[in-house]
Amino acid sequence: MDVVAASTSRPALSWRPPAGYANYPVTKVTATTSLTTVSGRGGDVLIKLPTDRAVGPITIADCRNAVIIGGSIKALPSAKVAGHDQRAIYVRNCTGTVHIEGVHINGAVTGAQTDGIAANAPRAILQIQNVRVDGLRGMSTGN
Repeated sequence: MDVVAASTSRPALSWRPPAGYANYPVTKVTATTSLTTVSGRGGDVLIKLPTDRAVGPITIADCRNAVIIGGSIKALPSAKVAGHDQRAIYVRNCTGTVHIEGVHINGAVTGAQTDGIAANAPRAILQIQNVRVDGLRGMSTGN
């Protein structure tokens, strides 16, 4: 009888982040109880989330390329944030590749209504892989 050893290696990712992303300007997100807007100001941005705690929702705006690898986002206990429907990650007005990888989005917060990931960036390529979204709640009239 042949015995086949279980593989411990992970399969290759389907999509790689944009070339040179490690040299993009870095924006660190630290706010845990509010929305953070990260503006690429028309250029590239590497967004770093903390490894030791979840942050609040983020908006990625006005970028060419943006990359997030790893981290956790936790919904806020509301349906709206800054007057808009809550979204854990919202991509707006980007034109290149937005690469979101290995992020955990937790919507299991009392009073929270949120979308996991939303976009209004018709000229962008949105790459989402190895992302876990759980506990989302919403209503038919909103999120």
